[in-house]
Amino acid sequence: MHRGEAQTLGDFYLRFVTPNELDVAVVKQWWKVLHDYATTLKTRELVLFVRKMEHEQRRGFVTRTQDGLRYVFSDNSLAKSIYLLARRGFAPADVNDFRECVETFRLKCMQRSNGDENAKDADGRYYSQFRKGSLPSLNGWFLAHIHSVNEAYQENYRAFEARYFIRGELPDWSYDPTLGYIVRNLDLKCSESDRKFFIAHFLRFLVPMNHFLVPLGNHMSGNPMFKDISSTEEMLSYMRQIRANVYQEAWLEFEKTTLCQVVYSDMPDTTVIGVTVEDATVGSSPAKKKISVVHTAKVSENGMPKALRKIPRWATNPDCNPYRIIRAYYISAADAPYASAAEIRRLCTDANGDPRLAVPAFNPSWRDLTHVDSSQSYGQVFVLEGDRVSIYPPVSEAMAQFREQFLA
Repeated sequence: MHRGEAQTLGDFYLRFVTPNELDVAVVKQWWKVLHDYATTLKTRELVLFVRKMEHEQRRGFVTRTQDGLRYVFSDNSLAKSIYLLARRGFAPADVNDFRECVETFRLKCMQRSNGDENAKDADGRYYSQFRKGSLPSLNGWFLAHIHSVNEAYQENYRAFEARYFIRGELPDWSYDPTLGYIVRNLDLKCSESDRKFFIAHFLRFLVPMNHFLVPLGNHMSGNPMFKDISSTEEMLSYMRQIRANVYQEAWLEFEKTTLCQVVYSDMPDTTVIGVTVEDATVGSSPAKKKISVVHTAKVSENGMPKALRKIPRWATNPDCNPYRIIRAYYISAADAPYASAAEIRRLCTDANGDPRLAVPAFNPSWRDLTHVDSSQSYGQVFVLEGDRVSIYPPVSEAMAQFREQFLA
């Protein structure tokens, strides 16, 4: 359960976005697989998903170009499914793994079908192939995209959209015995520039690196300008900065491949927003396993938490970021069993504060210390529950052993 106030963007990110951020290694695996799927397969082998026709009763309908590229209309349900799989630590093993789950219709493009999406042809075959499935709920949270799926492309995206993203009528679709399902054949050949737009749209839509969770507007009060915070330029610019810091080369490659009009506005942590968040809980029902997957280990070699072998080194290096954040934790907690995340952040980012606590790139370091172990993280040290920070139990003995050195 998450509730409380956030006066600044930094507070909001720390309290309400960070607890739902995904493991970096898992996200990078999704990026690699989806990127390779979209860019290495032959045109006739591709089935791409586009976020269109949510209200036009065409979700799950397949269209094919003259040269064989297939694309499927979807709502945001498919992105939610991928986010929730990544949240559980799952990612496809490789391109063939993802392709197999597409070709066998194990991805779902809607929560509920309606109208033509329930229609069948004379032989009882559904027009909509990727139909409704059992999808977990985000219960009061909204899955936002940092780079919009349908806006701000470098080139003339609207002309491409007008050519391909057309509703059509049911008679436009017919059964194709070579595919084994109903498809609409479009009298267009997909040019190289059109394929780039398809790929850019597909990757913006589904790559979890482009996703973040925020409370729904009906759970927020305060400054009305930020009630729909996920669509504000302030929040989106801030998230672009976060992603660039965390994912570095992978994020730059994502923005290049998805034809983003990248304009980075400097959005400091101290940007005032003034909002209050009421109860919002990420759905507790687990995402069903839709694809065969690899699971990114949450511990390092020999089954030991990664931070165990690093804590002794950090304790003797006052110039490293983990030392300074851990020191701030102990100062905030004093003798209590937990500390305040907002207080730790303040101690580490206050320009007029103790220089021994200064962490200029606070967010990436904080994220590493509060998330499950991955190949490129420091290792988990803290458990974050709203504003409350406690020590991750598997490293508690090591932390207690070196506590005095962190406070020296």
